[in-house]
Amino acid sequence: MQNAVQPNAVPTSSRPLRDSSLFITVPEAEPVVRRWRAEYDRTAPVGFPAHITLLYPFLPPNLITDRVTRDLAELFAGMPPFEFKLSGVCGFRGLVWLAPEPAEPFVRLTRELCAAYPQLRPYGDGTRTVPPHLTVARSQDIGFLRDVTQELTNALPVTASAREIWLLAESQPTWRVHSRYQLGQRHVSASETRTIGRHITGAPAPQEGSPSGLHPQAGTPP
Repeated sequence: MQNAVQPNAVPTSSRPLRDSSLFITVPEAEPVVRRWRAEYDRTAPVGFPAHITLLYPFLPPNLITDRVTRDLAELFAGMPPFEFKLSGVCGFRGLVWLAPEPAEPFVRLTRELCAAYPQLRPYGDGTRTVPPHLTVARSQDIGFLRDVTQELTNALPVTASAREIWLLAESQPTWRVHSRYQLGQRHVSASETRTIGRHITGAPAPQEGSPSGLHPQAGTPP
């Protein structure tokens, strides 16, 4: 199959850092999705592993205090790890993504986070519902997305365990792991100095209101 679109470019900006994201890592999916995400998911080059988002955007990095870290650990300690499967390939406005089953535990975690931080809404929009998903590729080329969908379908299902939650904070020129949490435990792994992702030079400037190029367009989940 020929590459139908250009690989990701990672824009940079001198504006104030204002984004962070909470998500469940899905390392079991990496062998299936890594090559697609590396070129066709804009979150991969800036440090996001295969993941299912719980709350994005979360707090600006300068507001993630020790108290916030402790509160998150307490919240996540209240839910034990759980098993799920990635068994369905879905399409949505230029995206290909994998649907976790069951979806309810992810939805419940997002609801609890929104209850704890009522000023925040998933994707900054309280008027729409975005189902839990693992984004694999973005393109406007329908034929390309159809080919990706077929290859993913042949590789599924993937059985996974939801155990670890990462809090990634925007940095320059990429994102860094702020802290990691374990479901069912109050333990926190602080990773203040760990910077991940890579910087690609010569990239276009981000769209207005799109920090590091990660803010979704209307109706487009990251």
